[in-house]
Amino acid sequence: MTKPFLYCVILLSSLLCSQIGSTTPTIVFSYEIKICVRNQGTKPLDMHAAISSLLLFPNTTWQTTSVLNTSHPILSIKSDEDGNPRLLLNISDVLEPGENVTLMAEYRVSSESRVPPCLSLEGSGHLSDVPEQLVSEFCCEAGCWTVGFEPLRKLALNLTDEETNVLKILSSFMTWIYENIAYHQFETPLYPNETYVSRMGAYDDQANLLITLCRIVGIPAYLQIGYIFTPDHQDELFIGAGHVVWKLVNIRWHAWAVAYIPPWGWLPIDLSVINGALFDPLDAIRKALIWDQHTLLLAEVKRTDYVAATREVVKFFRKHGIYVYREERLDLWIEGENMMAILWPFLIASSVILPISFVAVLLAMRSRRRSGGKKMGDR
Repeated sequence: MTKPFLYCVILLSSLLCSQIGSTTPTIVFSYEIKICVRNQGTKPLDMHAAISSLLLFPNTTWQTTSVLNTSHPILSIKSDEDGNPRLLLNISDVLEPGENVTLMAEYRVSSESRVPPCLSLEGSGHLSDVPEQLVSEFCCEAGCWTVGFEPLRKLALNLTDEETNVLKILSSFMTWIYENIAYHQFETPLYPNETYVSRMGAYDDQANLLITLCRIVGIPAYLQIGYIFTPDHQDELFIGAGHVVWKLVNIRWHAWAVAYIPPWGWLPIDLSVINGALFDPLDAIRKALIWDQHTLLLAEVKRTDYVAATREVVKFFRKHGIYVYREERLDLWIEGENMMAILWPFLIASSVILPISFVAVLLAMRSRRRSGGKKMGDR
């Protein structure tokens, strides 16, 4: 082996190793929300009762949000009862009959890479390993989780069957939901007991059923809601006989459970990713969509009853002649600093392909030298 060829092989190996260990670049999104409220009723509307504030994507270890623009001056950023940041705008207190108002905000959201832990049933902790403080806070009957509903209590205890391994218990819960609850999206969210009785529910309904089962047996759990960046996709939902129109551009709405699993801590459980006859329940954790950089966390539901709140708002709008048009859009942030995120796959490919091509050319030259050294007629 000649020195040039040896150097080329070493260069190729080092490039491959460096790419394997490289950090995935940050993906940056531009998010816009527009809400138009029309009062077609006969009485003035208290705007703070209708739309008190706008949700902000929370800052986490892998997600960062900044406000770029708003239609009205910002009064403050406050946290709701569940700890979610909300943007309070300086709008009129009252919307008179026949009037309308439009609220708008634009955010910049950076999404870092994240990696799921290596899970195994044998490595899971037991119910006794869960901190008592978390059990006290996240295993009570709060929000929409009907832990006192006797059929659900009976189901949870039967599925547990004296098992204490947390992952094994969760696997039995996920398997039962997968086998017994069909996907169906209703106009507003369901309570877990309604999902259980009807045997149907959307992703948040199924997640809330799982959360309720977890809380019954002493596994802390709550709900997370997020948006999946989906280019060229649009949804338009009509709620409350058209009193609420909700349009999503490049966005798929999603929801999943979060449970405390020792020794790993809080982990997402996404029931939407397990399917097929030979599914592995643990894939609901390993393959949860929130591990993907294109999924953004929008809000957490830990204490409030968002099912009741959603139903009350729709009922209020219909009763008082209020019409709301809500449009949300998510796009890739195309600027200098984010161009690396777009070009990264191509740069990696070219950095590997070019040395490989060089090696191929070198080998061909060496082969030609050998063949060129033979006399005409040699075999």
